[in-house]
Amino acid sequence: MNEEPTDSAIHLGTYEAAIENMLRRMRNESDADSQFHLHRITLCVDAKDVTDVRGEASNWFGLTAQSVVRADGHRVLRYINRHEHKGSISLAVVPSVIATVQTVTIPLAICNRPCAAAAQAAIAYAAECAAIEAARPDTSGIGRLERQFPKTAKDPKVAAIAHAAKACDDASSQAFAQFSRALEYSYLAEIAAPVRAMFVGALQSKKFDSATDWNETFCRVAELLTAPDRVIATVSTAQTRVPTGD
Repeated sequence: MNEEPTDSAIHLGTYEAAIENMLRRMRNESDADSQFHLHRITLCVDAKDVTDVRGEASNWFGLTAQSVVRADGHRVLRYINRHEHKGSISLAVVPSVIATVQTVTIPLAICNRPCAAAAQAAIAYAAECAAIEAARPDTSGIGRLERQFPKTAKDPKVAAIAHAAKACDDASSQAFAQFSRALEYSYLAEIAAPVRAMFVGALQSKKFDSATDWNETFCRVAELLTAPDRVIATVSTAQTRVPTGD
């Protein structure tokens, strides 16, 4: 871990800020299928190393140069978070203040709160998808523009096939939206609407192999919101590492 003035500081925040950061990256930065990790950090600092609480000092890319942190001899800059877990206090630190690190892969491997209603919704969604695909016409030789806008097709037969294919596309989208709402109601009923919307937006970008896989993935990721105590307890018992500076 480098400590040149132009190197970026390490940002640390609350559990909520970490999860919201993950969801934002999944939704906005093409990280829906990336592997994420949750770190529990302890610091070794004196009071003189820490700034008072300030406004956020990151640049357009969310980075803070270590020279900004080290101004006036500090090594930890405290700031009010404007993005994830708004209003909470986050830290920008130089690497040498990090004493220990504990890490777990998130989401956790096994969903501890499976839902029977969601499992039934997955079965129904799979059956509906199979029926839609069985009715889908062969669109070989039909251009993309004609598929998306059937009215542009000059040949009546092509237009009819394009209309039928688009109807299947629309039915597939509606079926997925209904399935997604069923999972949302099953797993996130007690979560505030803005956070639910952020969560669903992030998960809808994720690839999945089947309706059952989507249900299990949704359940596992939802536990980051619905069972934070379990997640924090898991990371608290993870192996403790001491940074080496490499």
